[in-house]
Amino acid sequence: MSSVRCDLGVAAVVTNATQVLLVKEATGRYSGHWGLPKGYVDDGELPRDAALRELKEECDVAGKVTGIYAVSTSFQVKSLIRQARSQKQNSSVEVNLIALFGLVKP
Repeated sequence: MSSVRCDLGVAAVVTNATQVLLVKEATGRYSGHWGLPKGYVDDGELPRDAALRELKEECDVAGKVTGIYAVSTSFQVKSLIRQARSQKQNSSVEVNLIALFGLVKP
């Protein structure tokens, strides 16, 4: 059986009863947009460990994986993948708990 090399990304979903943890992207295609703490799985790294690493790098939050929230597949143009890889490692500018129905003012 042969192996297939691919890019694998993960995102950390951190919630409480009414809020979800989001980061505001500082650079790249989604600069200024809010999203989940996310990134690529490094060679030899488990997806679980990658999600926890991204959560720590982007939010300075230690977490615990309790399950898989969703699995999604997509195909992207190679140049977009290269662009994402070349971006600064910590690309979040803000971290905030966002109410499930709108922004929460700190």
